[in-house]
Amino acid sequence: MYPTRGRNGGKAHAAERPPHACRTMDCSAVEWADASVLPEASSRCILLFRDRKRGMLTRMSRILLALPAILFTVSTSTAQEAGGDPTAGQRVFNQCRACHTIEAGGRNMVGPNLHGVVGRQAASIQGFRYSSAMRAKAEGGLVWSEENLRAYLRNPKEVVPAGSMSFPGLRNQQQLNDLIAYLRQQR
Repeated sequence: MYPTRGRNGGKAHAAERPPHACRTMDCSAVEWADASVLPEASSRCILLFRDRKRGMLTRMSRILLALPAILFTVSTSTAQEAGGDPTAGQRVFNQCRACHTIEAGGRNMVGPNLHGVVGRQAASIQGFRYSSAMRAKAEGGLVWSEENLRAYLRNPKEVVPAGSMSFPGLRNQQQLNDLIAYLRQQR
């Protein structure tokens, strides 16, 4: 094992440094691992150190300590992009509230109640008067899967051309993902 503190004011002599040690650092702050453990091709020393003068972790240690948090943040944001954010979807759903309710057992308005819509057969809410085009699609087996909802919410007239829904559609992909995540949550 190499010393953690050298002579001459904490600086190690060149003879005390292993061949793989970083020669540009103040060696008084470096604790080296056993050189026999490291591969021969290694050009950097293993740094497990504290800056003794300031009592703080040095830059490399801070980066190493922050790496798990950075990876967690990236993976969380990637998951939200893929699946959407239900909280943001609730805000997007405010556009739909003029015609639809989302509460369990909520009343039908201009449009049907949308509680539990993901995975539900189209035109299946009792007591709501659907357009003939929507009833025909339902008889053809239309189920509101996430894929079908995505297409319908993007452009309702593309899925049900003669349907009565006057909504022009959501063009923003992130809003669409968020809204579907919110609808999926309402079961």
